[in-house]
Amino acid sequence: MDEKKIKETVQPAAQPVPQNQIIMDAHTAAERLENANKKQEELIKRQEELHARRVLGGTSEAGITPVKEADPYDDPVTYANALMEGKVTKNPFGNV
Repeated sequence: MDEKKIKETVQPAAQPVPQNQIIMDAHTAAERLENANKKQEELIKRQEELHARRVLGGTSEAGITPVKEADPYDDPVTYANALMEGKVTKNPFGNV
């Protein structure tokens, strides 16, 4: 009686997958992988181009204008006083 129960509970073996189906599935997976690689390659090229444009573009970050350092002789009175005291070492007008 125990042998009958054991035989009844054992399920039949799964149907083997045909060899052609396995090969077809492998080809399909390879094609999907090749397509994904092509798309990834295009995206990388676009990212490289964008990065090169940013680096070589010469624009400031976020449109911020560079800060100009204040010249101590911008004020004419300060410049005249420094000139009279002999503190001025450069000619602001160039070689005149």
